[in-house]
Amino acid sequence: MWWVDGQGEVVRRAQRGDPEAFRVLYRDIQPRLLRYLHTLVGQDAEDVAAETWLQITRDLPGFAGDYDHFRGWTATIARHRALDHLRRAARRPRRPPTRPRTWPAGPPPTAPPSTPSTPWPPTPPWP
Repeated sequence: MWWVDGQGEVVRRAQRGDPEAFRVLYRDIQPRLLRYLHTLVGQDAEDVAAETWLQITRDLPGFAGDYDHFRGWTATIARHRALDHLRRAARRPRRPPTRPRTWPAGPPPTAPPSTPSTPWPPTPPWP
């Protein structure tokens, strides 16, 4: 296969807009990228990976380096997107958990009206 011998060429071809070369890079790097991001952001790894690949496609024409540098560059972008994600999550206000209602639908039960203080034990009504 052509990408095995010339991994640097794969990067150059992807930079020139070759979709097959980009597909090869994506399929090679994506599984490792997801594992790395999973350690950083947990279950949001796929969302952060998508943001990472968007930035890679946007900035790829300006990239300079071979395949190994491309992998490092990809990991750096992923780390920055993960840190941005964690910062956003930290700023997001936490909503208090909703408590389940324990009474039937309708207004909450009310307490009986208070009574004037009654002596205890009550005095019998007869003399």
